[in-house]
Amino acid sequence: MNKNEKRSEKRACFAPADMGHWVECRINGEIKSFKVLNMCENGIGMLVRQSDADILDVFRPDVLLTITHITPRGRMEVNALIRHVSPITKGEFKGGGCVGFSISI
Repeated sequence: MNKNEKRSEKRACFAPADMGHWVECRINGEIKSFKVLNMCENGIGMLVRQSDADILDVFRPDVLLTITHITPRGRMEVNALIRHVSPITKGEFKGGGCVGFSISI
């Protein structure tokens, strides 16, 4: 593990082509869908693409919300606490962001 890494759990990273895991949440009265970038036992990293980057301002650390986690096996509503909002500065998703949640059922 990187010495600067703050996570205590290993993450499972998904290839960008993996269409099996999504997060849905209500933003300004509208349901929006986001790709899951990575997961661990108690958390999800959600991709906000550059085309939707203007809504990153809606996500603030320590805000609690209900999200729907969609997997190939089904859907589950979970309580999600926003832990971080991190800009993506390199690669295919440059200009977007990753919103990290800790989750509980």
